[in-house]
Amino acid sequence: MLMISYIQPFEDGNKRSARILGNALLLANDYCPLSYSSVNETEYKKVFLRSI
Repeated sequence: MLMISYIQPFEDGNKRSARILGNALLLANDYCPLSYSSVNETEYKKVFLRSI
């Protein structure tokens, strides 16, 4: 699901679609959905870039 927003399958809403699809899969498998509203954007990006 991470790459959905990068392949641009839709004219608009690729990132939103990827997040919704990813959360739907998590919920379907009894995992908690991801929410980044309380995370500092800069810190999130730093951690993400270190994991690549």
